[in-house]
Amino acid sequence: MAPHIFPFCVFLEDTDAYEMVFNNRYMQYATRALGDLLGWKEMSRLASEEDTHMYIREVLFHRFLQSAVLGDYCQVETVLYKLEDMKALFLIKMARLGNGNTPEAKPVPLVDMIVELGFNDEFGPGSLPPSVLDLDVRPDLPWGEIPPYYLKAVGTESKMGQMPHRSIAPHARDKCAVYPFVASMDMLDCNRDLNTQFVMHLYERSRNPIDPTTRATCLASKSNTDCLRVVVRWDKVRFNHYGKVLLGDELEIRTAQVEDNEKNIVVVFHALFTTGQNPECIAHAIVTIMFISSTTKAPMAIPRELNQEVFAGDA
Repeated sequence: MAPHIFPFCVFLEDTDAYEMVFNNRYMQYATRALGDLLGWKEMSRLASEEDTHMYIREVLFHRFLQSAVLGDYCQVETVLYKLEDMKALFLIKMARLGNGNTPEAKPVPLVDMIVELGFNDEFGPGSLPPSVLDLDVRPDLPWGEIPPYYLKAVGTESKMGQMPHRSIAPHARDKCAVYPFVASMDMLDCNRDLNTQFVMHLYERSRNPIDPTTRATCLASKSNTDCLRVVVRWDKVRFNHYGKVLLGDELEIRTAQVEDNEKNIVVVFHALFTTGQNPECIAHAIVTIMFISSTTKAPMAIPRELNQEVFAGDA
């Protein structure tokens, strides 16, 4: 069976001041594509009548190859990659088809990811619905072309992504930039769980790495107008907040950074914590950022103002 195709167009609300798509929006496109693959009617029924709803358990792999911009016509290819008892892995690939009246000669790869999908009912994790079990499993699809400078920087396996989360452990809070907030109604979904999209929105702050001293964001353009800061991949994007966050709960995002000067990349660690006497990490992600020339598209050195302390080596 051919991959399921879900088309979309990039609108103004999906983009930042530079008319580039927010990183967390790609997860929204992926969620919409999964809903389209399974059937919106089925999704609606699962979310209401049977008190069961779909949720993303983990993003195992999320690589950014290029960014979509305002007005781009794009598509999402979705296939069932692997099937297990209580979860399903989906391979998702996004590509740009053109912009306005200018079509691409062939689809330009934008993003690819592997998403682990699960279903919850009122008693906890539930079995997979027929709409998932009836799909063909396709583990043999290629990743497609990868720009050489991205491959050199991060490849298909990120060694940084396997590092332990020592930098965001509860005892290392003083080594992190901390962003506190209170769970409000607009952050919750229809099941009164903290919306996954909102968690990804908080991680969007990784586009502006944080200075550990001033807690201010560091823009790459401060040092070199030719330098572009690009989020190239996310690793270990794990969600464990379902049923643990209520309206009015006090939470915080902890952010720490580590550099790899050999590869000219910055790795940002994010974690969503509860607060109080026994804080619990209920979601986390590792984000890899690199810097490239806007003209030559070649890798550039890490801007001087991003020379941070190396947090990840701290116990």
